[in-house]
Amino acid sequence: MIKKSLYNCFQKQIILIVFLISGHLNSQIVQEFLIEKSESKTQLKERGLKGKVKTIKTCFFTIENTPKQQNIKRLLNPNIYGLYETFNPLGRLTKKVQLYPPVYFPMDTIGGDSLVYNDKGKLEKSFYTSSMGVHFIKKFNDKEDKISQEEIQKEEDSYLSNDYWSYKYNAAGKKTEAVTYSFYGPKMDKKKIGTRSYFKYDTKNRVIEEAKYGELLSFLITPKEIPVKYSYKYDLKDNLIEESCFYKTLAYKANYNYDPKNVLIKQVLVEGPKTDSAILKDGQISQRTITNRNNYIENRVYKYEYDTNGNWIKLNISTTFSENGKKQTKQETLITKEITYYE
Repeated sequence: MIKKSLYNCFQKQIILIVFLISGHLNSQIVQEFLIEKSESKTQLKERGLKGKVKTIKTCFFTIENTPKQQNIKRLLNPNIYGLYETFNPLGRLTKKVQLYPPVYFPMDTIGGDSLVYNDKGKLEKSFYTSSMGVHFIKKFNDKEDKISQEEIQKEEDSYLSNDYWSYKYNAAGKKTEAVTYSFYGPKMDKKKIGTRSYFKYDTKNRVIEEAKYGELLSFLITPKEIPVKYSYKYDLKDNLIEESCFYKTLAYKANYNYDPKNVLIKQVLVEGPKTDSAILKDGQISQRTITNRNNYIENRVYKYEYDTNGNWIKLNISTTFSENGKKQTKQETLITKEITYYE
């Protein structure tokens, strides 16, 4: 007979694996910009949402005319696969719950984050709880909504670790250093440095470079490790116009174009043989073209529907794929949002 503690630990391992894989799949569906996604922000005004939003339920559904995708269609039920968020009357995110198909587990949710703010409106803590007993607690620093500590409530014999973040700032309050530490063992007596980021700024205090150590093969960190470097360029109106990433050689480069009102209208990403060009209208992506080796071409067309407050509640992405001139394959991706408001 399996001991209860061992069984619970096995459950936690499964949950963590599913959580990470599901998060990756979710990011593949939602991620459309190199610029920070608005969904990661905790304030309505930062996310461009209009009105006094109370709750948002976002659901994803992909259909493709192949047997494999028809199986995916049955898994990705739009009524249960996605994200559920709640906001307080001040417009701050208070809860975020991931929704998954019941084919994985006999419940429609695996877990979610509850966010707590201090009397100044700054994000103070978040709690991730799961119906199967995995508990993450994150604490945030007092300068920005950045994690300063993450711990996992666990049994005494657990293999899991606690992580801590340390930050340094310049005289203008801009972050110059961010270091992650991981502590292992039941007594938390073993410390290991994880990722280390160092930032440089121009005379306008705009970040122009980040050198990140430990992003790749973090278990081999040494002082001579080659960092991943990100560089940024701006126009006279402080708009980000170029972003580059280097690791030994150029990893990717992105260029951004804006209209006279400083609204992003075009983004072009070059990553090795891949080019991803996106056109935006009214701040929303309207079409994308992705090309790669072997004459691979992927065209996407985005169509939105809005509610009376001006927030989009339905997005249909029509995609066609072709390679080496072969017959095109079509795919439809539907993203819906159910939004409720405070009266």
